[in-house]
Amino acid sequence: MLLIEDTREKRGFHLTQSWIKQMPALDVRFLKLDFADYTNEMYSKFVERKSKGDCYSSISGIKNFNRFRAELMRSQHTIVVVECPLSKIYAYMTARKFKLPKNIFAARLTELQNICPFVFCKNREEAAIYTLEYLNDI
Repeated sequence: MLLIEDTREKRGFHLTQSWIKQMPALDVRFLKLDFADYTNEMYSKFVERKSKGDCYSSISGIKNFNRFRAELMRSQHTIVVVECPLSKIYAYMTARKFKLPKNIFAARLTELQNICPFVFCKNREEAAIYTLEYLNDI
């Protein structure tokens, strides 16, 4: 399987052991993508990866939220894969000094989910496996 990873992806899944175990014949190429972090060789599906902190900051700050929403709106066949459960993001929010009210965060998340699906995984390894399976299912 050929997987294309955006060159600007800082903590790519290709570094996780689950990728190697799941797909020993995985060929990863690094190219600049106009949106999303990963795609398949036919550019038919896209995955935007988010860590806990990245997901929170992409939704909580109004400038980041508007930028993220615009990115999702111009992308097609994209899903957002988050490396943790939603409950961990809410716990992260509670621990922050400057926190966005939960109802506003939830409303913004719902708005984004109306644009594309969000998948909240148990951890980074599960998110990596889910991404591979999603992009490989043509």
